[in-house]
Parts: sequence; structure tokens; C-alpha cells
Amino acid sequence: MSLLDVMEEYSKDFDASKDSISSNAMLPAGVYAVRLTKVKADSDNFGNDEVAITLQVVSGDHKDKLEFLNLVFKSNDTEKELPKFVVEKNVKTVLKLATMCGLTLKKGDMKSEETLAKALQAGSGMQFKMILKLGKNKKNPDYPFRNYEFEELDNTPIDISDDEFPF
Repeated sequence: MSLLDVMEEYSKDFDASKDSISSNAMLPAGVYAVRLTKVKADSDNFGNDEVAITLQVVSGDHKDKLEFLNLVFKSNDTEKELPKFVVEKNVKTVLKLATMCGLTLKKGDMKSEETLAKALQAGSGMQFKMILKLGKNKKNPDYPFRNYEFEELDNTPIDISDDEFPF
């Protein structure tokens, strides 16, 4: 792809006279076919260990956009624990993603964020449906809460006759 192609692709909906360079490029609420592209153990801005998951939209208007899930299971701050509902949601998210990727997690996979990330990385390339819903964030309204559900993609074969092919 040439520089001209890149400039045309990324500037088509951008008005340089009034649009922000750092406009929010996050996916809007919706249903997306996605692929698991990357899983790694990392740490968040507060130093908490996390499992960082990257999903890539594989079709539609948002094709190739990325969605990042950063799942924390325990706080490194002994005086401030994570809310139980956050930990529960993150555990269920991991279990659901593993199921969508055809993986069965073993106890050894859950010893640390590193072992969990390695186990989930085995599902790289698997595709499934992501249902993204946004919730109000009173503390930071520009960044709504992102709530996920995952389901299997509908793999029903399409019956197309030879007459319907363009070639």
C-alpha cells in the first residue's frame, strides 16, 4: 500500500480544521465477528498483574479494528482490594473466551497471569462473536464501561448455485 493509499484511507472521515487527532477510536457498542490475536501477561498502570487480550474484528464496517481486554484478578495494594464483582467478571470472561477458543483450562494454567496467558494464547486465530455493550461511567463519562458477551459464530453453510457466481 502506497503512502497515498494510506493517506486516503485514514483521512476520508477526518476534517483537519475541527477534528481531534486523538479522537476516540474505540469500537462502538455492537455485535462483531472477532479473532483472538494476542494474549500476554502484563501489568496495568497501578502495577497490578493482568492478562492482556487483543481481539481483531474480522468483518463489517470495523474490520481490522482491535479491542483490548485487560483483566486483573488481584490488587498488588494490600490496603485496596479489587471489588469482588470485577474479579468475578474477569474470571468469567477468561472462562468464556477459553470455551470460545475450544480450550479447557487446567489448574496449572491458572497458577499465574503468565501461565494463564500462555494457555489462552493456544487459542490464537480462533473466531467467535463478541457482543459489546457500553455502560455509563459517572467518574469518567468519556470512557464508558465496556461489557462483553461471547458466542459461537453461526457457521451455517450458504447454499449458492453456480448461476450466482460472477465468474
